[in-house]
Amino acid sequence: MAIDIKKTAGKILGGKTQWLTILLTFLGGFNTIFTVIVLGLGIVFILAIITLAKGGFGNNPLTQNQTAIAAYGTAGGKLTYPANATPTQVAACLDAWIKKTRSNSPLNGKGITFAQAGQTNNVNPALMISIATLESELGTTGGGPAHHNPFGWGCPPCKNFATWEEGIATITSKMRSNYLNQNLITIPEMGRVWAPVDASNDPNKTNGDWIPAVTQYFNSIISSCPSLTVPN
Repeated sequence: MAIDIKKTAGKILGGKTQWLTILLTFLGGFNTIFTVIVLGLGIVFILAIITLAKGGFGNNPLTQNQTAIAAYGTAGGKLTYPANATPTQVAACLDAWIKKTRSNSPLNGKGITFAQAGQTNNVNPALMISIATLESELGTTGGGPAHHNPFGWGCPPCKNFATWEEGIATITSKMRSNYLNQNLITIPEMGRVWAPVDASNDPNKTNGDWIPAVTQYFNSIISSCPSLTVPN
């Protein structure tokens, strides 16, 4: 059965056949099979360019994560403690965010503990609460309930603390000495060390969610508690 190459290709490309006339005239001296092959490859190439221009061949997780990561800093800025905020000033706001996020959290009422530990170590308490939200749903899962360890520190096995206050103070101090003092000063930089992708203690491959999730929680806290903002 004879195939009208120009008509068929024109339908694929939305009826725009002007350039096809020129192309077919040029290829007129070649045999039909060769013409079909060349024309087909040309159409595939053009469609590929159009697809890429519209955003690629599908969802790209890396691009999605980069979008979330890019949100870091738009609300919160640096991860240090705000110089003009006292723990008493920010504690109530932190408590409100914790209660709104997880009403049954044992960390309810610990806003002052997070704030004091943050001021002592020059660490933004929004960062520590963000990590606790991801790692243990604010102390309700994982190493939280049994070990007073809402940060997943050393899990598994989880580092044990006698009280929530001890756990918060200790790990906030570790954040200062092991991360900020080592020039790991952004959430993405911290995440690559705290929760490296393909780590042996991450059998469910969830570490890839650490950076975008902590970023999201951090910006949410800062949006609710603007007194914790430290400009970049």
